[in-house]
Amino acid sequence: MKLRDVKYLSEQNQVVVNDLKKFTTLKLNHYPIPLSFGLLDEYMIVDPTDEEESLLSTSFTIIYNNKGHLCNVYKPGGTILKDEILKKCMDKAKQRTIAIMDMLNEQKKD
Repeated sequence: MKLRDVKYLSEQNQVVVNDLKKFTTLKLNHYPIPLSFGLLDEYMIVDPTDEEESLLSTSFTIIYNNKGHLCNVYKPGGTILKDEILKKCMDKAKQRTIAIMDMLNEQKKD
């Protein structure tokens, strides 16, 4: 991925484009992979649909990266999560991240 070459002028708190024809390559150290969860009564739902989301008591997203590191857990309100449910969801998210990275790496080979 390429981005326009810019510089930040801290005195003016402004970003300016150096040259409209010049680009820099975006280098990523890791790739975050989010996985959404929801709770419907005592049932855990992975990647709930819009219809399912309307029925959930709470929803949250767990993000691991391609290196297996936990990046973030985002839970905007809803009911309180029990520790064992959160741990189960974290394990599921980590497994899913590995599976997604395997699929992406397989596609790179083709």
